[in-house]
Amino acid sequence: MCLVHYASYYDHTLNRSPSEYGIFQVNSYWWCADGHSFSHNLCGVSCDDLLDRDLRDDVNCLRRIVRDPNGLGAWSVWTKNCKGKNLYSYTTGC
Repeated sequence: MCLVHYASYYDHTLNRSPSEYGIFQVNSYWWCADGHSFSHNLCGVSCDDLLDRDLRDDVNCLRRIVRDPNGLGAWSVWTKNCKGKNLYSYTTGC
């Protein structure tokens, strides 16, 4: 939840830059196909699909990214704001 807070402020429609998509701000060069530029598309998903209300493909892509050697370190917002911090406030009441 910390990643989602800092990456997109919980906005699943966010396309912050030409290459960052959805609630997790997934990068199109590595993880999704934007239809405009080269992509490794390691999640096997269209970037546009990461902008809709159905978060299943977003979560599946996140799971794939976390399995990568960089894991959550792929997001600078995670490293800067969440890694090694007390994240209790993000899960209270879950």
